[in-house]
Amino acid sequence: MIQAKRRTHLKAAVSATFGPMLALLSIGTASAQLPSFGQMPLIGQLPLINQPAPCGLTPTNGTESRTMIYSFTDFPRQYSIHVPAGLSGKVPLLVSVPDYGSNPESQETKTGWTPFSDANKFIVVYPKGNNDVFNPMDQNPDKDFLRALVAEVSSEYCVDDTRVYIEGQGISAAMSEKMACTAADVYAAAGLYEARTNPMLFNCAPSRKIALAVVQPEDAMLMSVADGKALRDSWISRNACSTSGTPDANAYGQNGEVFGGCAGGVSVLWRTYTDVNGGGGFGGFGGGMPTGYSGAYPSGAAGDDFRSKLWSFFMAHPRP
Repeated sequence: MIQAKRRTHLKAAVSATFGPMLALLSIGTASAQLPSFGQMPLIGQLPLINQPAPCGLTPTNGTESRTMIYSFTDFPRQYSIHVPAGLSGKVPLLVSVPDYGSNPESQETKTGWTPFSDANKFIVVYPKGNNDVFNPMDQNPDKDFLRALVAEVSSEYCVDDTRVYIEGQGISAAMSEKMACTAADVYAAAGLYEARTNPMLFNCAPSRKIALAVVQPEDAMLMSVADGKALRDSWISRNACSTSGTPDANAYGQNGEVFGGCAGGVSVLWRTYTDVNGGGGFGGFGGGMPTGYSGAYPSGAAGDDFRSKLWSFFMAHPRP
């Protein structure tokens, strides 16, 4: 009897304490059946909040010009991007940097990377320099732009972040080398065309060993074959490679070697091309460059060889 009274009093106390809450919870649920525990979704089935938007691979309409603003300067910068049709999964990205006085449209035309990217299924971007010039000096924000550019493209497209590459000619070869020196966490490898050792990069200290290609026209005097060899040798030393190269057949020039045995599993490519610009002089983009500077990329069958060799070298060296 005493236990029955205690149960009655306890029931009354619980009803008095929690009855209002239960009444509130029951509002609007009279016609709804609450799920049983077995019907509740598992944690892994619950929708996540603030999920990043899925990346895409929608092809561009040809090559598109775009503007971006990045936090380092809040200054708008331009670039052109070509996304081929038929891409799937995560795809490589190539940043092709226009030379002194050149622009994205000119770089696209003279390099031939756009049709090559269509055939080989990767995204190619042509950034625009300030006043059509890229500056590899430490205090210049171009290096920050070329970092931010990769982040910008990768935020929209499905980029394989282990296969992001950069290449350029002349002063933009120096800019590409600068990125190898300072952004080896972003770029997997770099290609330097018509280049020479740059005193502004003597303190180059990449965060890891990085694969590098040095390709030189044989008919340019300002950036001579000897200049290319000196640059090549600096990277052979920096990457602790064997000083004996493996011959790499070249039907379009006098030099073709790959220097392996490097630390970090990387290598250095060395290649030259004969008569790129019909015997030297300026042949690029409107005049104003000194005689002896080619201003041109290899074209025709030599151009096919250049793109094929450089891209094969890039693909053999993903970022670890």
